[in-house]
Amino acid sequence: MTNGKGLDSVLCGFLQIVLLVGSGIETALQWEKYTMSNNNTAKTKDPTDVKQQPVKTIRRGAVAASIWKRQTATGFEYLDFSLSRSWKLKSGEKEGYSQNFFVANEEALSEVVSEACRFIRTQLSVAGMDSPAMAEQVDLA
Repeated sequence: MTNGKGLDSVLCGFLQIVLLVGSGIETALQWEKYTMSNNNTAKTKDPTDVKQQPVKTIRRGAVAASIWKRQTATGFEYLDFSLSRSWKLKSGEKEGYSQNFFVANEEALSEVVSEACRFIRTQLSVAGMDSPAMAEQVDLA
């Protein structure tokens, strides 16, 4: 890693950004319970639904962070990101994406996570959600 920050530290900063006040979800435990309850409900897909595209994708080699615009059940919009690693068999017969990583991916992971967090922070700033009062409520420090 080039910046001296541990990946855990960067990911913790990311969680502080995503868990925004106004969503009614203020702790990681509340978020986990919220996502678990929503993942267990039956969902029917509308065939007219267009597959959601990421707001932005940041790549470093085979590693990518895709930034998504999400919305809570209460209508509160926020940004978060997912991580993936592309792969291809040496024979070239098959390729795909994985959410599993190797030690060799550490630097690329750190870079895409940091850049995704910077992008999300910038968007919060543009939206006026970086005020001292909001930062105190959201704990972005």
